[in-house]
Amino acid sequence: MKKIVNFLAILIIAILVFSASPARLVQADDPVLCTTDCYVAPTGNDANLGNEDSPFKTIQKGIDTVSEGGTVHVATGTYQESKYGWADLVIDKSLTLIGQGRANSVVQFSQNGYQGLEINAPGGGALGPVRIEAMGFTRRPGNDWSADWAVRIGLGGGTFEKIEWVDSKIDYAKTRGLHFESAGTYQEVLIQNSGFLNNGVIGVSFQGITEKLTINNGNFNYNGELDPFHGYGLAFEGDVSNISVTGANFNSNTAQGINAARISNAVFDNINANDNRSTEAPYYQQYGFALNDWVHGSENILIKNSSFARNGWAGLLISAPDVDDQGHFIKNVEVTSSKFIGNDQAGISVWDVKDLQNLKIHHNRFWSVQALLGNQSVVVDAENNWYGYNTGPGDSYSKVTGSFDYNPWLVMKLDVTPMFLPGQDSTITADLTFNSDNVDTSSLGFVYPGQVSFTPTEYFDPDTDMLESSKAPSIFSAPPVILGSPPFDVCAQLENSWDKVCLPFPNFYIMIPLMGR
Repeated sequence: MKKIVNFLAILIIAILVFSASPARLVQADDPVLCTTDCYVAPTGNDANLGNEDSPFKTIQKGIDTVSEGGTVHVATGTYQESKYGWADLVIDKSLTLIGQGRANSVVQFSQNGYQGLEINAPGGGALGPVRIEAMGFTRRPGNDWSADWAVRIGLGGGTFEKIEWVDSKIDYAKTRGLHFESAGTYQEVLIQNSGFLNNGVIGVSFQGITEKLTINNGNFNYNGELDPFHGYGLAFEGDVSNISVTGANFNSNTAQGINAARISNAVFDNINANDNRSTEAPYYQQYGFALNDWVHGSENILIKNSSFARNGWAGLLISAPDVDDQGHFIKNVEVTSSKFIGNDQAGISVWDVKDLQNLKIHHNRFWSVQALLGNQSVVVDAENNWYGYNTGPGDSYSKVTGSFDYNPWLVMKLDVTPMFLPGQDSTITADLTFNSDNVDTSSLGFVYPGQVSFTPTEYFDPDTDMLESSKAPSIFSAPPVILGSPPFDVCAQLENSWDKVCLPFPNFYIMIPLMGR
């Protein structure tokens, strides 16, 4: 009997084991929903698992499913999303959204949408890092515009640890392309190799508090068609500090390439702010860069190695109107090694600044009706600039009007090594390192590069060269001397300059020695 009981017990255990095993094996092999990496493709289905072999169809499904800090991979294709009636897409967690290129992974926002993409801190609290990379955001076929605000960050307030916008593009937003709302605090923002083009009013705008901003390269161009008066490539409207802008273009906006107020500890290096103008905007609003602090004050700003050309009024405006005695100010600004060429009225305009402290303008190239124009009460240090004339600012062009200390100015010299000899080569160097007091200023800075032309062209190789570190060399091959040939001038001229600097190539006479009988 005992043996029977034992046998039955063993049999029952075996049945339980074998009946349970298949279920466990199915669970182990059963595919699971994506977590840290979710995938989206136009050919996918939101009922899928979101893995690489079974992608979702919509980006929003990937955003909603991916775990905090995860990555949503967006395949090549076009996407039309519809999260809410007021927003096509919403991100409210820390994640990376990465596509296959700004022209390949493209989101087409609805024209009637208030926001295309919202990025929110849940409950107005804190949001970890968000990175958008290799994506394009544009209008839908047949529409004139995309959403009112293509990408709007911080609408509900909160603190944003880091926003990274990399290798991506926004165009045809009805008002603003990329916008940081006034209710938010943005601890760090990176914008890199991205485009903000043809938006109705502003390409990128900052309100709220931004504690660190880095912009590397990119294009902030052709914005402002719907509001030419406020057509800006980049607008600082909040408190923005610790700014580094390098190698970016702010061109052909209807009003201003950059409009800035309340900025501090900022460096703008190797930027282009050219051709910002419109027949539909007031000419006095058209600048390459307007440091126009009508709100509070701006300080500790360096602008260098940059181009401000052909803007509707001036290349650079420095202004802080304070009609209500609110304490508006501009302090500690240096403008150096840049060019201000062909602006309609002025290269730099310093206007209506009640509290102006320590503005320094040096080693710049000017070629506009007014090089410097100002109505400030304090004298501005504007020594060691090039005005296109070796004699300093001009009387009818490249003028200086206002309280600027522009003396000494830079002058161009020609250095010849070795000295001219018939039939021999010499290196001739156009040199802009010295000022009108004959002091070498190279330890203080260099002028913006430009093309130098050498004449007579048939004797130079090359006959044009770029000015680098304020110098441009060329090889002069002196012709053999023919008795009685007239002397000629060896000359160099920097582009956008009036003066041509010359040295005479002399007529050498052949001396025949007397021979004894």
